[in-house]
Amino acid sequence: MSSVNPNIRGQKTFEMEASNAFNDLVQYDAIRLQKLLGIFQSVVVYIIICLVIGRLMHKMFPNDTRESLKLKSSSELVGVVVAQTVVFTISVYYIHKMALVVPVLFNLTPNFVPRDYSETLLAGGVVISILLMRFTPSLDMHLSELVRRYYAYMDSFNSMFM
Repeated sequence: MSSVNPNIRGQKTFEMEASNAFNDLVQYDAIRLQKLLGIFQSVVVYIIICLVIGRLMHKMFPNDTRESLKLKSSSELVGVVVAQTVVFTISVYYIHKMALVVPVLFNLTPNFVPRDYSETLLAGGVVISILLMRFTPSLDMHLSELVRRYYAYMDSFNSMFM
């Protein structure tokens, strides 16, 4: 019979993992500096590419006035939102691919493996999405009008039963 309590062993493992995670969080060495410089470079590249793509998307889907939005049918708005979302999604994918073509400009240590794709894909997708949303305000306008109509419809639907 073993006198080792499995709960204590699990607790020690958890404490060791938490300690290792904390040490990794506050670690500052050449590789960490290299990663931070890579993030900075990626953000600059994303901004430049998003400016160009955002301008093209703005030409494809120009802003509507509030009055012209109210004149569009809901099905027309849904069609525009779907088209914009498809173009938006494809743009996020290819903007990330285009940014990866730019070589890493900062190489401080030979031990560094540039571009951990799982990290850059997630962070890059978020940054690109935020930038494109700011550079293409018509998607937000169309979505806002659809949401306004949906809530108005639901309010009228609910009032029938109350």
